Amino acid sequence: MRSLLTLMVMTLTACGVVTEQGVYEGIRQQQMRRDPNPPDSQRLPDYDKFKQERDKLKPSPE
Repeated sequence: MRSLLTLMVMTLTACGVVTEQGVYEGIRQQQMRRDPNPPDSQRLPDYDKFKQERDKLKPSPE
């Protein structure tokens, strides 16, 4: 019973590790593995550049 409880706690704490940046970088890495030399127009930028561009598109509060 104690080992089951420990397993459940460890599983729940692992859920907190998944972040927006981690998901984006994972997708970016998979794309790079599939096609190591894509044209620049198809290459995904790193997360910081992506976040800057995304924030520019958000409407500013007035």
